[in-house]
Amino acid sequence: MGEERLSLCQQCSGRIEWVAARESHWRDYCSDACKQRAYRDRRREEAEQARRAWEEHQRWQQEEQRQRREQEQRRQEEERRRRQEEQARRSKGSTGAGQQRNAGAEYRRPTTAAEARAVVFSLAGLRDDGTVTLKKAYREAFKRWHTDTNGTAEAKEMSKRLGEALALLQRLNQKV
Repeated sequence: MGEERLSLCQQCSGRIEWVAARESHWRDYCSDACKQRAYRDRRREEAEQARRAWEEHQRWQQEEQRQRREQEQRRQEEERRRRQEEQARRSKGSTGAGQQRNAGAEYRRPTTAAEARAVVFSLAGLRDDGTVTLKKAYREAFKRWHTDTNGTAEAKEMSKRLGEALALLQRLNQKV
């Protein structure tokens, strides 16, 4: 039971000789002051590890947020590109006769019901193939080119063309 052992203080590394208080328990510090310093150092190291873990967690969260923002921006960019392509496809839509509308061609006022009908369908971005009524095509074109919803100069011109086509159809007693 009174076994002696030569040991070093874990805190100050001073060579000291200790006697065991109990057989299974050896003292590791030369004084209570070293023991308290060691305790404070352990607590400081634990706090530093916790702070590093918290900072790592914060970096991870910021990286996740950055990736989510980038993903959302890519999704929005893709959606905007898709809408632009859709609008470009609609603006290049077919006329009632199945011909492509030439945006650079000179516009001339429709003189027949078929021409007026073709104007309405082309402004709506639809084909006159019998699947859509003239009334629905007119409403779609009106929504698309009305100056209150689309304030561009092109919308003004297109709504004027739509009005001319409607006036001709009404003069010819065509139901719209």
